[in-house]
Amino acid sequence: MTAQEIFDKAAVGLLTQKAKSYLVNPDGHESMVCAYRGANGKKCAAGFCIEDSLYTESMEKNTITGVIQQFGLKELAVHEVLLSTLQSIHDGVSIDNWKAELLHLAKTKGLSTEKIDNL
Repeated sequence: MTAQEIFDKAAVGLLTQKAKSYLVNPDGHESMVCAYRGANGKKCAAGFCIEDSLYTESMEKNTITGVIQQFGLKELAVHEVLLSTLQSIHDGVSIDNWKAELLHLAKTKGLSTEKIDNL
């Protein structure tokens, strides 16, 4: 995947989902721990870029750097910094501010915002 494809997948996914992805507790309720794959099919920004066939629950509670290294996701390794930044937007920015942060990220990285301009 290119940097643009990573950005588009994560940004469109987040802005369409309009919710954070959290791990589910044994009681069935969402925890406050962000998840690559969470309740009700939600995903975090980096989670949108991990193919379903490669995902495993043991990825949870790891940074994207750890996931890339531990699970051999070589195609994502070149975009580790971008994925980490996208993950930080999901985890640390309020949902209402996601679009502004994504637009700023795209500008600083020289990426197109065409796919999210109307979301």
